[in-house]
Amino acid sequence: MEKNVRVVDEQGNEYEATYPKRAKGLVKNGRARFIDEHTICLACPPDKMNDYLEENKMEENKTLTVKEVFDAINQIRADSAHLTQAFAALDSIHVGGPGDVGAAAKATAIGEIVKCRETTNQKVISFYERIYNDLVNDEMKTFETLAGAIQKSFKDVSACISVSEDESKV
Repeated sequence: MEKNVRVVDEQGNEYEATYPKRAKGLVKNGRARFIDEHTICLACPPDKMNDYLEENKMEENKTLTVKEVFDAINQIRADSAHLTQAFAALDSIHVGGPGDVGAAAKATAIGEIVKCRETTNQKVISFYERIYNDLVNDEMKTFETLAGAIQKSFKDVSACISVSEDESKV
């Protein structure tokens, strides 16, 4: 099978040809339209599509530093406003008597809200821990690679010095 369907965008820029089956799929999914039997026009050219690709969005996360990860974790740790609000809400519940089911239900609901918020915080911190571990592992790999290269250079230099000393004795 041959790539014999031309691909252009609305500005007239031409891209690499594609297979007929791929062209039909692009048209079917609304990403392109047929101009003629052997040409399609892209609805969203590749350079614009790259803004929406997951790989590019994930690539942005690689710019995080260890300090930024720690700062984010500290921010989560320091944010206790939800607890203060929950305690204030509990204080404002007026208990009508020993059998006040409404007050008990409100207190239980507030407790569930706090519990869910803390669970979310734990998951976010766990996510940041994974990022931190990835960053540290990448830094360690870089360090180990650099240390290995330096060690090899020292061995090479030492070998050259040994050869030079041997030649000077002769």
